[in-house]
Amino acid sequence: MDESLEREVQRRLEELRRRPAELMRYDRNGDGFIDDEEWEEVRRVVTLEVQTERRRQQGQAEAERDDLSPLIGDRFEVMHLLGRGAQGRTFLARDRRSGEEVALKELDSFVVATLRRNNSQRPMAATKKRGRNHSG
Repeated sequence: MDESLEREVQRRLEELRRRPAELMRYDRNGDGFIDDEEWEEVRRVVTLEVQTERRRQQGQAEAERDDLSPLIGDRFEVMHLLGRGAQGRTFLARDRRSGEEVALKELDSFVVATLRRNNSQRPMAATKKRGRNHSG
């Protein structure tokens, strides 16, 4: 891990230590304490959050499209970036099987980590484009 990333992670971990109620969401065994294993999870999540934020700060609209393959599997052809939100980026793509335009959501790594940690169902990857509204 580079030095500036490590400093930022340490700073955020110190901030988190000052907010016990927020820190307790990582108390998986319910004992009221954050043990070593739980602390490592906190550290992983904070590191992923910092890395994701840095990636966002570095990117521009065209660069953001470039880091996603123009073809997802062999089914979806990415056309362009529609926008960014708290959970990731949304792209306009064409479903090569049906020929329809769809919205594809690329989730940020910290969102994926949270979903895995909470054993959530995998969210839908694509929705049909309906007029100007890209939601399903």
